[in-house]
Amino acid sequence: AQLPFVRMIALTGALAMQNARDGDMDLMIVTAPRRLWLTRALVIALVYLARARGDKLCPNFLVTENALEVRERNLYTAHEIAQMIPLYGAAVYARLRALNAWAEVFLPNMNQVNAGAEIQLNRFSGALKRVTERMLAGRIGDALERWERTRKIAKLSAQIRGGADDAAFSADVCRGFLSGHGKRILAEYEVHTVFHLAAQT
Repeated sequence: AQLPFVRMIALTGALAMQNARDGDMDLMIVTAPRRLWLTRALVIALVYLARARGDKLCPNFLVTENALEVRERNLYTAHEIAQMIPLYGAAVYARLRALNAWAEVFLPNMNQVNAGAEIQLNRFSGALKRVTERMLAGRIGDALERWERTRKIAKLSAQIRGGADDAAFSADVCRGFLSGHGKRILAEYEVHTVFHLAAQT
């Protein structure tokens, strides 16, 4: 939360459902516009520091405030929205939930908003964050953002395979779901739904 341009952090995945087996902490991070890839580089540096302490942070979904609406509208993504637990940036989280109210079509009993203890920056951390953002808000930040975006999109795009879960990389989105997990879940759901209907018949 102290990193520049971070506007929201939410816990997602198995840990958000209290069903984690491997200790991974999946995170969704929202950044300020035009600074997604620069922010991601700082986040990844933090991931390596956490790993040295034995913590496994997985920031696999980053978007800017311009891309809060999830385009892939299905049961799997609706469940991901419903289960996420906001850790920082309550106002941005509320906007995200409002923009994705379509999820209630799939999960009509989902909570309107997941409440949690929001991380609060102290005076020093908040001031340092604002100063750093001002330093990186101009042409230097623009140049670093372009360089990192071009470099990482090329590298990550080369890793996409046919079964990837709609991995997407752009100026506003870094969605690194490369395992095909979501597609497998939806396929299993379809099989069990058909089987259940056939059994009822």
